Amino acid sequence: MKPLYLKGCYFLIFLLSCSFHGQKKEIFNFDMPELKVEASKYSKIRVIDVREDTTSVGAFQGKPHVLEIPLGIQFQKIVDGLNPDHAEKGELVLYVKRLAFAGGDSGNYIHFQGYLFSRNSNGKYSPIDKADEIVKQSVFSSKKENYRRINETISGFLEKNLNRTPKIIYSYSFEDLQNFIHVDKQQYPLYKDELKDGIYENYYRFKTQYPSEIISDVKFAANPDKIYKVYYLKEGKKESVDIKKTFAIVYKGQPYILVPDDNNYSKATKREEEFYFIGNVNGKNQTFYMFYGLTGVLIGAIFDPTTKYEFTLDYFNGNSVPVRKIKRY
Repeated sequence: MKPLYLKGCYFLIFLLSCSFHGQKKEIFNFDMPELKVEASKYSKIRVIDVREDTTSVGAFQGKPHVLEIPLGIQFQKIVDGLNPDHAEKGELVLYVKRLAFAGGDSGNYIHFQGYLFSRNSNGKYSPIDKADEIVKQSVFSSKKENYRRINETISGFLEKNLNRTPKIIYSYSFEDLQNFIHVDKQQYPLYKDELKDGIYENYYRFKTQYPSEIISDVKFAANPDKIYKVYYLKEGKKESVDIKKTFAIVYKGQPYILVPDDNNYSKATKREEEFYFIGNVNGKNQTFYMFYGLTGVLIGAIFDPTTKYEFTLDYFNGNSVPVRKIKRY
């Protein structure tokens, strides 16, 4: 399970996405790298930017930051800056899922998620690397320091891959890459097959439908969509599961995903290719903030024990991602 401050970052990014309309924005452009690599197999990079707002890189100190130049052009300049004069003519494709600043009184964050592919001799593409980074900075870190870290995050990711070749296990057309997460999901039973009853220790086991234990019994909460106790048989005896050490269960074909702040499993409903479930935010464990309307000014914690949120799963790592506020009760 990721540290709590990483889960808090998802809320910051979620809330930021609703707050920038009409607000004065600051232009952000990536810097060119200072050092070159010794050898590179690639001279070209194409970017597939699937973020909801391809002009935004989140906000810092309450001010939204936007790109003046598209990511594809900027990342090509970074590759040009990293490459030596004798770089080979290979081609990379970077699929960008998330790239943003977020900040609050718990710290400042940089969030980067993406897949990197290289073009094979047959014109198809194979994966080289995957990025899933949340870089935490001090709440007192300056704008210059945060800019430096986001530049290092992107340049460092590209730099370490410029001389790599893929292990060609899977290959994809460029059209596949444009909708890569949908394509990738087709290899996992979670998204295409009937689910197997059992207890799942982690996200990977859940995705591959490989339970670690078979359920012998469960206890439902007063809310019939919540399970708070799960049992399995150990040497013929009924044992209760430490649910904090699990990720999800499937009971009678129905998935239930652990909501750590509720200390129970919540019924998950599949809509299209995503699983959605309801949970609370525990103010004792996490502090979340919101940026108000048009001003983007930090106005305080949004923890409210009477508020429920709908979550979905981050496909990269299984973290719970808030989608919307449900209701007060």
